[in-house]
Amino acid sequence: LNSDVNGSGVLDLSDAVYTLNFLFLGGPKPVPILGGPPPACPPFERFHDNGDGTVTDRATGRMWQKDTAPGTYTWWSADAYCNNLELAGHDDWRLPELRELYSIVDVNRIDPAIDPVFGAFSVWYWSSTTVDDDIAWYVHFLDGFVYGVDEGVDSFVRAVRGGL
Repeated sequence: LNSDVNGSGVLDLSDAVYTLNFLFLGGPKPVPILGGPPPACPPFERFHDNGDGTVTDRATGRMWQKDTAPGTYTWWSADAYCNNLELAGHDDWRLPELRELYSIVDVNRIDPAIDPVFGAFSVWYWSSTTVDDDIAWYVHFLDGFVYGVDEGVDSFVRAVRGGL
């Protein structure tokens, strides 16, 4: 016999041992198992589009605003926008910390460096993390790089909730 006879899903040495056990030691008769190995598990989909303007990150439990907020904002106005946002029945939105915002960067993508489930531009997005009184960090979704910039510069925003 030249097939999987022990039901492991692969043709390997254990099939030969099973066959030899039958031939020389009186073990059960080998029966070819048809159909090949069991189907592989579907890949883990980290981001789930909730269909209500939000995306849930299944790895962190955070909920993200799916699309980029309309317009551009200084760091202060970005913070105010997020804190006042009411979206998908939730009013506890906030400006993400740098580590949170960077967590949605997809280093295997470029222009934009983010999962396509998000509506994103290849531009700068504010984080709530500051360097000092005048500088805050943002993530550039063209390539996923992180930069510090003057808080008065206009940039883009994506709000987050939960996960802290």
